[in-house]
Amino acid sequence: MFWFRYRLIEQKKFQLRIGMHPAFTLVKRQLMENGTSTKITEMLRFTAGEIVSTYQIKPKWGVSAMFLHGSGLQQHGPQNTDVLFLSTNFRDITLGKDIRFQFIPMIFLLRTDGFTGNYLSATSILTHKKSPFSIQSILNQTITSNIPNNKKFMWNIMFAYNFRKIYQIIR
Repeated sequence: MFWFRYRLIEQKKFQLRIGMHPAFTLVKRQLMENGTSTKITEMLRFTAGEIVSTYQIKPKWGVSAMFLHGSGLQQHGPQNTDVLFLSTNFRDITLGKDIRFQFIPMIFLLRTDGFTGNYLSATSILTHKKSPFSIQSILNQTITSNIPNNKKFMWNIMFAYNFRKIYQIIR
C-alpha cells in the first residue's frame, strides 16, 4: 500500500515524522437482502494520518509516542478513530553468537466513535543474523474498555521475511 511520510526532524537521538495512508480492515457482518440473511466478509476503508516521535536513549534502547487518526470512508462501521501509542524498544539483545532478540512493550489508548479502551501490548522478535526470516509474536491485553465486541486478550505468532537484507552465496 501507499504510505506517505515526511521527516520533520531527523537528528541522531530524536526524530519526528508525519504521515498519511489508506487503511483497510476486514469485518464479518450480516447482510439482509430480500428477507434473506447472509453472512459476508466486508472490507472497510479508511484514510489515516499519523504523527510519530522517537527518542534514542541508548544505542539499544529507545522510546516513542505515536498519534494516529482514522476516518471511515463508508456510512457504516467506525467513522472516527484516534489512537495514542506510548512504547519503548529494547533491540539487538544478544542471545547467542548470531541470535538477536527485540522486545517492544507498549500501552495504547483507543477512542472510536465515543467508545474508549486502554490496552497493554508486547511485541517480541527473534532473528538470526544470517537469515532473512524472523519469528514474531504480539500479545494484547485489555486494561479497561467499553468498546463493543472487545476481546480481553489476543495473541499471535508469525514468521516474517526481511526483503532489505542482502545475502550472497559463498561457494
